Amino acid sequence: MGGHLDRTVNRGLPPLLRTHPRWIEPDRRGGLSTRVGFPAADAGADGAEDPSRATSRQILARALGVDPGRMAWARQVHGRGVLEVNHPGLQGEADALVSGDPAHVLLVSVADCGPVLLADSGGPAFGVVHAGWRGTVGGILEAAVDALAGLGAPAARLRAWIGPCIGPDHFEVGEEVAAAFAPAHVRAARPPDRLRPHVDLPAEIAARLVAAGLPPQAIDRCGDCTYTRADLYWSYRRDGGICGRHLGYLTRS
Repeated sequence: MGGHLDRTVNRGLPPLLRTHPRWIEPDRRGGLSTRVGFPAADAGADGAEDPSRATSRQILARALGVDPGRMAWARQVHGRGVLEVNHPGLQGEADALVSGDPAHVLLVSVADCGPVLLADSGGPAFGVVHAGWRGTVGGILEAAVDALAGLGAPAARLRAWIGPCIGPDHFEVGEEVAAAFAPAHVRAARPPDRLRPHVDLPAEIAARLVAAGLPPQAIDRCGDCTYTRADLYWSYRRDGGICGRHLGYLTRS
């Protein structure tokens, strides 16, 4: 379950971006910034305006060839709130943004959490989701799919990309967190090798998208683990919370 898994090198993009071949179409350009070429002190999830965060958006805008004044982002709170974007800039508190206006470039900030891109294959609607474990089990993906349906994009028409995030080999959690995941996505504790459960966040994300109505073949996954790939990604877990943030991005123009 979860569609095509892509581990290939980017095609036609600078090395500071990671994406999937199906997400570099003229009317659907989305992916994730890596740590290459971005300031290490970059954007935290709260959306505050410090110079490094604005710098990262400008670097990304240059790489994509878009006006940074078209970008929209939210103050992320690990919840299930979704906001419809009607103007650029900071949108308020939310963990998903949706829009039917291709003038916007939607952004999310992540460092181990899952960046999820959603695009209507038969219309202009699109969205981005910050899918950490709290938001994922709390229903943020389902809320984003519902919001896009409200913009005329039914789940059966959506395509999704699950970007780089922490993988199950390194996502150790407590029993109470593991209990919130589907059993198929939990690796039980087995001392002495595994003292606590591990969970498979990208698999849980993919399964929830399918349950929300997306066709399995419409879901693409990067497969990179942010914890493992220190050459490309920051990791909140690996780096003890002292790290930069990646920008998940999606535009329809």
